[in-house]
Amino acid sequence: MIVVKWIFRYLKGTMDYGLWYPKGKDFTLTAFSDVDWVGCVDDRKSTSGGTFYLGANLVGWHGKK
Repeated sequence: MIVVKWIFRYLKGTMDYGLWYPKGKDFTLTAFSDVDWVGCVDDRKSTSGGTFYLGANLVGWHGKK
């Protein structure tokens, strides 16, 4: 029950936050990823990463070694 109260308190405090998108723009979600298996010559670990675009705007990315 305590966690539920925390969530509602957070939501109440962030009511004015949000994202605004202009009408008529391209909202195609595009994702790119890349993997390099054992590409690091120092420790021979794999690396991977990716990006996510909504229209022409970067909305998320990730990278992992």
